[in-house]
Amino acid sequence: MTKLFERDQSVISRHINNVFKEKELNQKSNMQKMHITKSDKPVVLYSLDMIISVGYRVNSKRGTQFRIWATQTLKDHLIRGYTLNERRLRERGIEMEQAVQLLSRTLTRHNRWGSFHSPQPTGFWRKAISDQINILPCK
Repeated sequence: MTKLFERDQSVISRHINNVFKEKELNQKSNMQKMHITKSDKPVVLYSLDMIISVGYRVNSKRGTQFRIWATQTLKDHLIRGYTLNERRLRERGIEMEQAVQLLSRTLTRHNRWGSFHSPQPTGFWRKAISDQINILPCK
């Protein structure tokens, strides 16, 4: 994470400790110590949830870039109801329109058969999301 967000180990450690102290994430399920042969100290591995949490806390140019990317990705997902990795699709030779058509057919089939249950936001989140969708300009 120090390389990813271009911050010192002490800064990253402080954010990680605050994530656990504030009970944003559970330490047991988001951190694992691995013992490496011929190493004095164990290597600590963190979950993707921890990387995201630190990314939203760290103050650096890379942290800002991460937040812009993550917020746009989340917004797109909430508005569309799905997320596609366009670069990965292109690398595999799949056109965007093909992927959207396949996704559309899959969702239609699942809804028709009653076997697809997408979680719906409730309460505060439903209102916040619907308010945002109503005021966002069409692209």
